[in-house]
Amino acid sequence: MKLSLIITRTILGIIFFVGGVLASRNLLSDFKLFDNPYLVQTLIALLSGIFGVFAVPFLVEKVRRWFESLITATVAKSLAPWTKQVSRQVGKQIGKAVASRRKPKPPVPPTSPVPSVILDTSVIIDGRLLDILKTSFLDAPLIVPQFVLDELQRIADSSDDLRRQRGRRGLEILDEMKKDKETSLTVEEFTLSPEGEGKGEGVDKKLILMAKKLRAKIATVDFNLNKAASVSGIKILNVNELANSVKTVVLPGEKLKIKVTQKGKEEGQGVGYLEDGTMVVVENGESLLGQQVEVEVSRILQTAAGRMVFATSPY
Repeated sequence: MKLSLIITRTILGIIFFVGGVLASRNLLSDFKLFDNPYLVQTLIALLSGIFGVFAVPFLVEKVRRWFESLITATVAKSLAPWTKQVSRQVGKQIGKAVASRRKPKPPVPPTSPVPSVILDTSVIIDGRLLDILKTSFLDAPLIVPQFVLDELQRIADSSDDLRRQRGRRGLEILDEMKKDKETSLTVEEFTLSPEGEGKGEGVDKKLILMAKKLRAKIATVDFNLNKAASVSGIKILNVNELANSVKTVVLPGEKLKIKVTQKGKEEGQGVGYLEDGTMVVVENGESLLGQQVEVEVSRILQTAAGRMVFATSPY
């Protein structure tokens, strides 16, 4: 027990003891116990002192706690709306601070599908597209329309030996493409529109209509189809243009060594070829047939069918 509590209880005991003595003398002076009036006064004084030592501190503590709970409840009730508002404001400020520290993730751009490439009969028979696919320069999905496959079969069944060989070559190339695991090749039937668009049209017209419908490109080496599709707004993959773009670059005034192998269309012209297949027309070169000569490039003619180099010979 704390010393301060002992002192407090002692003082209270003395006060109540003295109070009991004075009260008993004034109020109970006529009462006697065993014919002794002081015995009653002493008993009352002792009981008062014991009450002051033990009961009064207990009652005071109870009253103190009751007053504290009453005050706490009153204050809490009166401050409740204010504390709720303050807590909400603090929560909002904390939320804003946390959100400002978080770096927003950059939006992921939507991936657009790779446009498909529709194969023309000419590019299949040409065969160079297969070599391009093996180099992985073209990784778009390939589509062979059913009407193109039907045309290849008709060419392969032709009575003309050259056409029959070309048709069979095309079918063999398609079979190699199909076996290549890295090449996506499908055969699709072209469905006509409800209005009958494309009905009765040729293969070129159907290719253009199908490319528009699928928003696809067309791979071809056909000059006329290349022009018609370009006018219709269809993107063309022309193998001839690709081949020309990777050929050896020659400039006017440059000297070349070639072998004149044949006559040209014009009188006195001779024709030779570079290693990449580029045709070189030699002016006044007809007399040099079969000879390896040095010529000088005079001009270059670029066409959709290829590049032609015109040169002059000093001989």
